[in-house]
Amino acid sequence: TGWLEDRGYDGVRALADAALDGGDGAGRAKILVGVEGELQGVIVMADHLRPGADRLAAELYDAGVEHVALVSGDRIDVTREVAAQLGIDEVYAEQDPADKLRVVDEVRNRTSGAVVMAGDGINDAPALALADVGIAMAGNGATVSSEAADVVIVIDRADRIPFAVRVGRRSLHIARQSVVAGLALSVGAMG
Repeated sequence: TGWLEDRGYDGVRALADAALDGGDGAGRAKILVGVEGELQGVIVMADHLRPGADRLAAELYDAGVEHVALVSGDRIDVTREVAAQLGIDEVYAEQDPADKLRVVDEVRNRTSGAVVMAGDGINDAPALALADVGIAMAGNGATVSSEAADVVIVIDRADRIPFAVRVGRRSLHIARQSVVAGLALSVGAMG
């Protein structure tokens, strides 16, 4: 508002107070539009969730994942709002790359299962590399995160993450069956 006031626009504070009342939510940017000295409108911008994200947590639980958390570099209010939309209870907000590494390490130390981390940016790369399974969301092209990850999803859809978990579990099951069958055949051939 100060920038417009400095340029002679009248009523900026009143418009900001009235028109932006409904747009103060987490993760929203408010923009006042002025043309030739007169305020003309307000634009409220916000990020949107990836397609399939609304079912992500439920599908991960259905795939056998025991614990789902949101680890983000975003502000706490933004992170909590997104987590609420996704059905995620545990939130780590305002996390830099070192913090994300710490979170992955803490989760690895308190669980006997594999830790899966999904991310899409350069800030996620170290944590993707540390996780037992790193999943990079590289829908917008190759990124550093795709170099650090074990799995790269090139379709920009969050519902591909539980699909990747299911495929990985099924592949591991088949590999274990193959080892057992191979050992049984070897023992049988010796006898």
